[in-house]
Amino acid sequence: MGHMRLFAHRRFLRLLATFLRPYVALTPHEGKILGFNLVVTGKISVTGNAMSRTMQVRHGHAGVNNLRYHASSAFALIRTKTGCLGFNLTFFF
Repeated sequence: MGHMRLFAHRRFLRLLATFLRPYVALTPHEGKILGFNLVVTGKISVTGNAMSRTMQVRHGHAGVNNLRYHASSAFALIRTKTGCLGFNLTFFF
């Protein structure tokens, strides 16, 4: 299994968000996915005794306060050499 370089984590997460953006519909009638919310918490691209950082990417209609949208959420832990990252991805449809 290949390993990602330590300082490439942030770049990979931004690239993942960039790939998800075309699947979001601009209007509710164009597609099924109305928006997404990507939150990663932990030691992102840092070493040593560093505090955890949070990276959040929201695109489209990504709000939990609107009762017209349905949400599907997934959470995972990503183990890295310096600790682990909490990965939370929520799709709104």
